[in-house]
Amino acid sequence: MLWLAVARMIGALLASACLQVCCKYFQCCLYGECGGRFGVAKWIFVAFLWFQGGRAVYFGEYSTSLDEKGRIIMPRRFRETMNVLGHAVWYMTRGFDRSIFLFHHEEWQKIRAQAAKYSSMNAKALDFRRMFFGSVAEAKPDAQGRMHIPTHLREFAGLEKEAVLLGVDDHLEIWSKEHWRAFQEQNEAAYKDMATQLFMGQEERVAATAEGGIENENRAE
Repeated sequence: MLWLAVARMIGALLASACLQVCCKYFQCCLYGECGGRFGVAKWIFVAFLWFQGGRAVYFGEYSTSLDEKGRIIMPRRFRETMNVLGHAVWYMTRGFDRSIFLFHHEEWQKIRAQAAKYSSMNAKALDFRRMFFGSVAEAKPDAQGRMHIPTHLREFAGLEKEAVLLGVDDHLEIWSKEHWRAFQEQNEAAYKDMATQLFMGQEERVAATAEGGIENENRAE
């Protein structure tokens, strides 16, 4: 329901704000001031994650750039969340629309379990596995928050210098700045319809369709 989605988004924002406030006023900064011990900040953040249903929360858009070794720097907010939740290892692979997907270990295990439901004799499933799992690289931010992107994924995503890092709730995405801007422009007109499809109930969708509120609904079905 829409109200629940809004409540969870507010919870995510409050979680991040509380983490930063606690790090400042209780001197439990995740880097340097307490030797990596999170104290009050950690437990308040974990409590908000419980409110979120126990799921990791990554959100926001950050501009970054690749260095000469093909590395990007993770934003501080992402690094704080990673450290609190123990998301040290990430699995990056070919995403959609020429983006790179990054999954933490728990989410990666869910994806593997879902893919394992299909036989290797299922041609479509096998094609997906080749494209998806065949591109996987294991990555881990270093002490400075830098994460290396392998050559084959940089070439796939068209990454040269400027990049955009997105938090998409349960995973991260890396885009070239050019491709991300093009994706936004291409999908801007359909943004309202996306929200309608995602949050409206069946009865509301039927009513909206009757009023012409969802374009191409009948054609899509």
